[in-house]
Amino acid sequence: MIDKPMPPAHLTVEESKAWMEILDALEESDVLEGIKPADYIGIEIVAKAVCRMREYDRIAAERLFFTNSNGTMQTHPAAKAAREAEKVILAWSKNLGLSPKDRAAILAELKTDDDLHSALNDL
Repeated sequence: MIDKPMPPAHLTVEESKAWMEILDALEESDVLEGIKPADYIGIEIVAKAVCRMREYDRIAAERLFFTNSNGTMQTHPAAKAAREAEKVILAWSKNLGLSPKDRAAILAELKTDDDLHSALNDL
């Protein structure tokens, strides 16, 4: 079992929870061992975006539509902001190996590294 890095101290409680959720997902996907300190900024970006998305979804669920100053009904801006946060999550999740395709690529790379280490140890 690989030790999971702790969330950065500057994250909020909710962002820290999201950080740990992401690491749990990486561990369940068997790609946690491929995560390096250079990836932590990506995990932080996803954690913050997850929190924003959840908050914007909560706001939009309470009041999806509103009447603007012209009397026109329109979608709450939080709904659009939640979709923008989702785009950030999807883009960075791929980089971290949370999509099946990208996870397969990371696992193949990890296996190649293991094979190389085994071959070198046999010398």
